[in-house]
Amino acid sequence: MKYFYIYFILATILFSNQKEIEDITFTDNKFLSSEELLSWIPLKKSSIFNKTFYNSRSLKLSAIQLKNLYNSNGYLNVKVNPIVKEISDKISINFIINEGNQYFINDIEFVGNRLFSSAELLKVLDVKVNDIFNPLQITKNLKSIIRNYLEVGKFYISIMDELIEENNKVSIRINISEGKTYFFGNVSVEGLENLKEKLVFRESIISLGQKYNISKIEKSQTRIFSSLLFSSVEIFPQFRNDISDTIDLVIKVKEMNDRDIKGEIGFGQTESPLGENSPPLTSIELNSTIQSGYFFNTPNKFTLKVDLGMTIDENISVTENKLFPKRNISLGYRAPWILGLRIPLNFKVFDYYVEENNDFRHRQGIESSFLYRKSENNKLLGSFIFESVNILGNSDSQKQLERKFRVIHQRHSLDNLISPKSGSFLGIYSILRGAFLGGNTHYILTDIEFKSFHSLFNSLVLGYRIKTGIINILEKTSEESITDFFYLGGSTSLRGWSNPDSLKYNENALYRGLVNLELRFPVYKNLGAELFFDAGILGDRKYDLNNSQYNWNIGYGITFNTALGPARIDFAYPFPKFKLNTSISLLYSF
Repeated sequence: MKYFYIYFILATILFSNQKEIEDITFTDNKFLSSEELLSWIPLKKSSIFNKTFYNSRSLKLSAIQLKNLYNSNGYLNVKVNPIVKEISDKISINFIINEGNQYFINDIEFVGNRLFSSAELLKVLDVKVNDIFNPLQITKNLKSIIRNYLEVGKFYISIMDELIEENNKVSIRINISEGKTYFFGNVSVEGLENLKEKLVFRESIISLGQKYNISKIEKSQTRIFSSLLFSSVEIFPQFRNDISDTIDLVIKVKEMNDRDIKGEIGFGQTESPLGENSPPLTSIELNSTIQSGYFFNTPNKFTLKVDLGMTIDENISVTENKLFPKRNISLGYRAPWILGLRIPLNFKVFDYYVEENNDFRHRQGIESSFLYRKSENNKLLGSFIFESVNILGNSDSQKQLERKFRVIHQRHSLDNLISPKSGSFLGIYSILRGAFLGGNTHYILTDIEFKSFHSLFNSLVLGYRIKTGIINILEKTSEESITDFFYLGGSTSLRGWSNPDSLKYNENALYRGLVNLELRFPVYKNLGAELFFDAGILGDRKYDLNNSQYNWNIGYGITFNTALGPARIDFAYPFPKFKLNTSISLLYSF
């Protein structure tokens, strides 16, 4: 018990010393406004939605960033003096700015360059006479010039810049020592245990006798790592001697675990029994993966995945008597190369089952897919799917053999995928069913989603989503054979309606439009709140999108950040009756 009192006393002392920042002001700033300066520094004054406390480290960092800001605008001799005043246990900070004179570029000269002309280097430097002198930009662009030399065989490139100041003018002299040209020599591999060297060499784009090129080294490193065979890849140059112009390379790798078993639990979104185009269901999911070792010492692997989910209704109860109304099992096979071509092949056999209330969807089939990943935030996924789909609902039931080609493109700049505060997301989802794949049902489905998030006043998050989809029927296809109609309603689309059935759209929807607008803000610690507006429309084969078919709601919600992600309670009022609809869900609506 005594330790508890010690911790309590220490915590009390620690937090009692925190003082709230009441105001931040700037004095003698003429070139830049106070609003611009305030947006540039990490220190912020307290607001209704967010309390900020004084920190001496943040104060020093703010002064440095203000100085760098002025330097980048030509004020080389600026001085920043922060004054801190404490009034009634609150802090006021005043930054006194002595801007000094603004400097401009008088002349630019390159000396010692032979491989690149002065005009070519000046284009990379991206400055010209009479521009505002920005030392930060020049330093950054000098690195680009060095990289240009590193791509054409120059390893020991040396660049020194001289600056001559006179009467608010700066003359720039850039001295370049290019050095001799180097060439790639032998390439060796270290760290292999089970795999063969050829699996590394075939990913490399480096050849004996080529000019040294830093970009080829980096691209080879990326290709080797993206083969998913290695947990780390490093490439080191080795010089034979001081006279030789040949650079040997050593590729050091660490193999991935040849066998892997892992399990995860978290919040997720599950495909609705109504299909992929219906708003997904929120769920608590248990995921397990068993990955085999290297198949006959090749990079090919088998993967067994078992995903179990408990879908949640607005009363936070399991929606069915069964413990896991979502049950997905798949056995996959992956090969990074096909017939000597660098085309990754993913092949899997799957059995997917999901049910809600009296609806269920059971899918069994095979899928062959490829994944092109330009970067971590930009990917293209394509797949051929042959599956048997068994659907049972309140109104009808059907069983079909479906042949599909699916393409998914996603790119984003979100700072966080679960709780984003800034950035945007673009997703394009398209399916071709039938046509050259055969069968009696032929259509093209396209669904596009764009969402964007903006941080306001250092605490609020404004987010919006626009989603539109359309089904184009090809040849002679009966609507009864289509299983991918659009739906609206539920906690992830129109929150004024508890589920798609409550929206009571009686036609087969071949078009869907959806707009969500949401303002999120913190309340206390992990507790937050949100204000939202949702609007959506469904249309039939005639695309009858008159005003009577629009549905919209307003509402507010309470959120709580857990270790697994945000949980929320939404209170929505649908037009025109504005009858309250309450829903409890996991994760944000979008």
